[in-house]
Amino acid sequence: MNKSGILVIDYKYKEDLDFDRYGLAKVKTIKEDKIYLLVDTTGKEYLLSKDLKEITSETTVVDLSSQKLTKFPAKILENPQLEILDLTNCGITKTPAEITKLTKLTILNISHNNLTNIPKEISKLTKLKELNFNSNQLTSIPKGITQFPKLEILNLEYNSITKIPQEISQFTQLTELNLSSNNISEVLQEIGDLTQLIKLNLSYNEITNMPQEIGKLSKLSELDLSYNELEIFPEGILKLTQLKELSLDQTYLQAIPKEIENLSNLTWLTLSENLLSNIPKEIGQLSLLTYLDLSENELSNIPKEIWNLSSLIHLKLGYNKLSNISKEITKLTKLYDLDLANNQLTTIPNEIGSLSRLSSLNLSSNQLTNIPKGVMQLTKLYILKLADNKLTHIPTEIENLSKLYKLNLRSNELTSIPPTIRNLNNLRELKLTKNQISTIPLEILDMKQLKKLFLAQNPIPKEKRSQITQKMPWCTFVWE
Repeated sequence: MNKSGILVIDYKYKEDLDFDRYGLAKVKTIKEDKIYLLVDTTGKEYLLSKDLKEITSETTVVDLSSQKLTKFPAKILENPQLEILDLTNCGITKTPAEITKLTKLTILNISHNNLTNIPKEISKLTKLKELNFNSNQLTSIPKGITQFPKLEILNLEYNSITKIPQEISQFTQLTELNLSSNNISEVLQEIGDLTQLIKLNLSYNEITNMPQEIGKLSKLSELDLSYNELEIFPEGILKLTQLKELSLDQTYLQAIPKEIENLSNLTWLTLSENLLSNIPKEIGQLSLLTYLDLSENELSNIPKEIWNLSSLIHLKLGYNKLSNISKEITKLTKLYDLDLANNQLTTIPNEIGSLSRLSSLNLSSNQLTNIPKGVMQLTKLYILKLADNKLTHIPTEIENLSKLYKLNLRSNELTSIPPTIRNLNNLRELKLTKNQISTIPLEILDMKQLKKLFLAQNPIPKEKRSQITQKMPWCTFVWE
């Protein structure tokens, strides 16, 4: 049945499992105890073998992943009817040139092995649509590999590739390219010829700049350039108006151009671990953003326009130099996750209490002397972190946070815990390490749902520690 509720495939199976990463689902027939893979759109069946001994002339899918083979099985080469082959994590060191016998292959996965090269003969597998050689020991992309007329997905991440060949422009049907975690320092202008690309991942390389031609990738929806050495925001990116997800974490960026507003379809933007001291007000035009990460920069203030991003669900502003947060944050009515840790905040506006959907709030490592009253109104909070502040007491209204699952009050100046904390019936983890607490209220002894209680570095006498531990056998205590 498709998303519209229309029956596409007649159900005729005894057992079915979830769809896998190839868009296929394992099923077991009613008449026979054979396992098939079912293509979700057409209902075409592929007979699956997960053991070399089970392979027959009818087998079209072989999955030998995580079996200790050490070398490419010769028996596989005797079955030219195979369409899908998965040899993930088998300890294989070489792909034989004879793999060209498998002319019907559409998906080939030899990831997580010990391959140092790909035979050029592999280019004769002209029906390949997906090729996965990630997590091997490849140092280059052979020219022959670019001659697949139907290849749509190419994954070569976690290798030691140093260069992208010019011939990459021949991948005219490629929709996904993953070259993450290699040693690539340059991206050639030919990248702009991959006009069908939807996803491009070049993260964790040594790239210093991106060619303007990247702006030709008009269908690109996801781009990850994180953990490179760009320093300057690539201008070509600003032409990618269909982009929905952009990741530029730890790329040594010092500024974001105001033309960022051109990327009006962005829903995901991460710019963490850079050198940004300000953010252009034009970021407020990205009205579809649901995830924004500006953590670990040099920001001392936030443009007021950012509070116009009413679609935001996740906002990360931790590890900056913020000294205040505007009460206009209340405009972010859909906010679910807010991280303001490791800043210089002395107070939080009480209006924060109107963020009725907030589930996770991190205010750790600031300069707060009290818990803002507004926080006590966040009745859907699941996680609250207030560690490393200057808090001297916990308000009795803490009991209002009835859904709280984890509460972190580590490294403050607390001398006591209010008895009302017992009313947090969903609390599983309470961190009170490194405070000035000398006694525990009797009410805590009734918190049978509490599984972990951290009390190290508090002046609680040893005899009291022993008593508390004995009276709460269901709870794990951390005293040291």
